[in-house]
Amino acid sequence: MKVLHDIKNPVQALLSVINDIQLKPEDMRRLANADLEDINEMLENLKTEFKSRHNMDFKEDERLVNTQEFIELISRSHIRLAANGNNSFEIATDDLIPDEIKIRKITVARICNNLISNALKHTNDGKVTVTLKVANIEDLTDK
Repeated sequence: MKVLHDIKNPVQALLSVINDIQLKPEDMRRLANADLEDINEMLENLKTEFKSRHNMDFKEDERLVNTQEFIELISRSHIRLAANGNNSFEIATDDLIPDEIKIRKITVARICNNLISNALKHTNDGKVTVTLKVANIEDLTDK
């Protein structure tokens, strides 16, 4: 059921694009394509979840991901969903964020989407800001 919850955001964003009669056709096409990319990513997540739950030898490896592209992937559907709830949404970064990060993309995307979705769901007429910072390893370990 978690995956169904995850896929709901890009589907709702796509529906908002389709129903927005004020959009120019080229903007509608661009936004719809972005939402379809998000849905495709979620379907990949579903496949991964299925393989993982059914012991089908799936292990997500860490890989280098372009930081800006990952931020855009996470934020695309949430920006429009925030506007539907009369909210604003942004992802902020500090100056130390590298161009590429090594992460388990599907897992990290799922966590981010769940946190942002829940924050937006429980915020009305407000602002949700996610800030990405580079952590100092010494600050994260017990001394």
